[in-house]
Amino acid sequence: MQLMERYCLRLLLCYRKGPTSYEDLRTVNGTVYETFQQAAIKEGLLQDDSEWDRALEEAATYRMPAQLRHFFALILSSGMPQNPRSLWDRYAREMSEDFHHHNRTRYTAEESDLNRLLRDIEHFRALSEIDRYLRGTTPPKDLASFPGLPQLREYEHVQSHIMDDDDVNEFITAERSYMDTDLDATLATLHQLNDEQRMVYETVKAAIDRQLAATSNEVNIGYDGDQRFFFLDGPGGTGKSFVLEKILAYTRRQSGIALATAASGIAALLLTGGKTVHSTFKLPLDLNEHSTCSIPVQSKRAEMIRQATLIVWDEASMSSRYALEAVDRTLQDITGVQRAFGGKVMLLSGDFRQILPIVPKGTDAQVVNECIKKSKLWPLCRSLRFRVNMRVRTAPNANRADELQDFANLLLRIGEGRHNTFAGSDASLAKLPRDIIVPHSANATNDLNFLIAKIYPDIERYYQHPAFFSDRAILTPLNVDVANVNNLVLDRIPGPEQEYRSVDTLVNPEEHEHLQLPSEYLNTLNISGGIPVHRLRLKRFAPVWINAVTTHRLPMKLYDGTTGGGEHTRDIVLQHRATGGLQQVYETNQFADALQYPILFPRGEAGWTYGMRKKQHPVAQPRPSRNRVNSDDADNSNREDDPDPEADLSNVERSTSQITPREYAAYRICWRENDFSLLHRGGRLFQQYCVDQYCKMEMQ
Repeated sequence: MQLMERYCLRLLLCYRKGPTSYEDLRTVNGTVYETFQQAAIKEGLLQDDSEWDRALEEAATYRMPAQLRHFFALILSSGMPQNPRSLWDRYAREMSEDFHHHNRTRYTAEESDLNRLLRDIEHFRALSEIDRYLRGTTPPKDLASFPGLPQLREYEHVQSHIMDDDDVNEFITAERSYMDTDLDATLATLHQLNDEQRMVYETVKAAIDRQLAATSNEVNIGYDGDQRFFFLDGPGGTGKSFVLEKILAYTRRQSGIALATAASGIAALLLTGGKTVHSTFKLPLDLNEHSTCSIPVQSKRAEMIRQATLIVWDEASMSSRYALEAVDRTLQDITGVQRAFGGKVMLLSGDFRQILPIVPKGTDAQVVNECIKKSKLWPLCRSLRFRVNMRVRTAPNANRADELQDFANLLLRIGEGRHNTFAGSDASLAKLPRDIIVPHSANATNDLNFLIAKIYPDIERYYQHPAFFSDRAILTPLNVDVANVNNLVLDRIPGPEQEYRSVDTLVNPEEHEHLQLPSEYLNTLNISGGIPVHRLRLKRFAPVWINAVTTHRLPMKLYDGTTGGGEHTRDIVLQHRATGGLQQVYETNQFADALQYPILFPRGEAGWTYGMRKKQHPVAQPRPSRNRVNSDDADNSNREDDPDPEADLSNVERSTSQITPREYAAYRICWRENDFSLLHRGGRLFQQYCVDQYCKMEMQ
């Protein structure tokens, strides 16, 4: 204990500036603690389970039980709590509340064997789902990885009393849950395809039809000799994602399973049902020529892949050849078909003029050798090409079309190595037009400040609008520059700042005991690969504008239990918790908020968006005008309440004609005669919706 106190004293001295006494060191946010250890924990310098306890306590107040179980599984797999059993014991009731609801009429008034059996059944079902979530993590885990938790084998006495859910494959259920109306709406725009796009669509469609026919007739699909491996090549703006959406919708409309994957999380968000390729196929992080995917042949995920007709892999040009070959080996193993990708229709897309696979500290030759074009599978692939830039063709006027074409030509010249370079310098340094360059000065900080002022004009005035941040970004390849830009932008935002520090430890300290690495040294490491910085500076950005969002793509996010729903998204801080933890973080992504209401919005009705306007109804005589929200239009592109996509958000001002979240929520909850509303038949889900909307109203 004395050694721990010394260690905590040392930690506090490292991070507290200008302490005047020991009592001052033990004081955190005005509270004097008895020990240095307690003060260090409150400062966030020591790890304990109070962080996870607070997180579960908060989540239990507004999240559904299934979401709470998923959250608990994420804490187990990523947070490594010290005492998971304590967390389970405290929140087992909340995590199994939906199962308790089904059994509520069977409980007796007094404690009995039946009541104990029912509680065991509820806990068993909750633990079974947590175990399933854990098996979907990378690397896979299960309840047995946490010996302190109750194990499924301890509930053998209840399994004969519950229905067997083993035959239900949640992965297949998710992939077959797309609404026919949404798929038909996507296919209704096929007439917009140009000649190039139509040729690609028909080519891949023919391969899909052959695959579906062979599957339905139980024909050996592995050796019929037709082409099923394609690569769609095209520069940005040629409509690759547009065509991929059509092909995915066609396959799903034919009752086939189409897996939409992408090399990055951002690219995956652009595809309906999209997930990262690492998440879908459980690829290892460290790839080599012998890598395979962590998918057991008898698992439910493997069965989904066996039933899949089409696999789309967007931005494949960014992927390593070893990732492609690992997926090929795994698919052949799962399907038992000794043909490329197990005989599945495989559609890759990308642009080799853009970002290639990342090889840490690799030479140009090593990067090229990592590309999928160097794979032994590439000769089996048929390349399909787009050349027509659709952004140019759909420009609003001739001047805008010329600007877009000039920029597209510039990107092509740079990507193909044909653009002018600086004489006597590295050939990779290209000359850029002056109109897209920030004026250079002798001071690098001044350059960054000028760039920030250009990208975020009047940030002090508009920082409370989420759309102001969600539509803008400064991109840079180096972590040190990311941190520098973030700090400069944060300094411009008004309001108090909250700083959160990480607790950095070695995963297996006993294996590295000889290194003697103190925690403050680990705090200084800025490691690439997505590991966050030690000091996280946050300010309260958006206290008012909450996006009660559209829901037509919810099934993709709802069933993606492996990425946690927040992967590769940008968030806006609404509030800081007085105890030091984050109160709540909302995504600016348009599909974030309504995840807990998928049943209430099955047709993808639109939700509140910033800039939504009231429709004024003329009246015959003087009386208060009636305002109506036009929210039931299925075609969002023609809605009268949509904000102008060309509007300058940096200069936007709220006006009385705009609808607030309060007004929109009141409209959605208001009962309307002769209008069937799932919203009012949602039972507890409707109650949860009303509570959440009320909280958002209060935030205004």
